[in-house]
Amino acid sequence: MMTFEKGHTAGIHCVEWCLTDPTLVLSGGRDNKVIVWNYETNESVKSIQFDKQKSQIISIAWGNLPGIFSVTFPDDIQIFRLGSENEQLTDYAPKWL
Repeated sequence: MMTFEKGHTAGIHCVEWCLTDPTLVLSGGRDNKVIVWNYETNESVKSIQFDKQKSQIISIAWGNLPGIFSVTFPDDIQIFRLGSENEQLTDYAPKWL
């Protein structure tokens, strides 16, 4: 079992297990923060704090490629790459998404 004690300051909306790397878990919280966790160590690998004025996170999802994940808001989808300094891959969702 995994607990999210040292990351979010409000409730958690969604959790997603990484299929390409089973040691990674993604969580999205009411604090508008997304955290990538190492399941084996229970430590944060990456954390992205979104603007508090932005709508709350609706969902998160790992991509089919290793280290790629998306964050969905009511009016926006953002795609990120693990290992970069909060590098957003695109400002818009591709037509195929």
